[in-house]
Amino acid sequence: MSKKIKLFLFTPLFLFVIMLFYACPEAPVYSDIPKIDFKQYRLYDTIDDINLGNSVKGLILKFGLIDGDGDIGLNPGDTIGIDIDSNYVNNFLSILYEIKAGDTTVVDSVSGYNFRIPDISQQGQNTVLMADVFINIMFNYRNDKLDYDSIFFDFFVIDRELNKSNIERTPIIMLNSSGYFPPETE
Repeated sequence: MSKKIKLFLFTPLFLFVIMLFYACPEAPVYSDIPKIDFKQYRLYDTIDDINLGNSVKGLILKFGLIDGDGDIGLNPGDTIGIDIDSNYVNNFLSILYEIKAGDTTVVDSVSGYNFRIPDISQQGQNTVLMADVFINIMFNYRNDKLDYDSIFFDFFVIDRELNKSNIERTPIIMLNSSGYFPPETE
């Protein structure tokens, strides 16, 4: 075979190998410390079937979650704290702020607005967890009205290695409204 034919046959193969090498970018590396970002909330009116059919205001909080080692969530028997009253019995933790007539009050959120995100660990070789998480929160009326007109939350998550995520804040939520609300843009 002549030298020109050999060069002609190997040039496309060589270019193909070079293209494959550059076409396979490295996978991004994410921290083992969870990162969350507030995305949206939805307010709705409903009935609380557990407490004699009283009217309640429902809030669905949506946030994004990225965890490099994917160790988010608890199984029903899991506790990540030492005692049952520990903040670490739950892995979604929040601080509720109520606003009434312009005055902001911090509410003890240990029992009412903290929740357990179930185990959503990734299986397989890639353990990076990227998810949208939805938390459903109920607010009870007293004498057919809420005690406050607006609220907002600071919230964070804790993984099974007790790594605490960043703290996110919702916008001010007017409880006399209903519908979907995206994050406020700056």
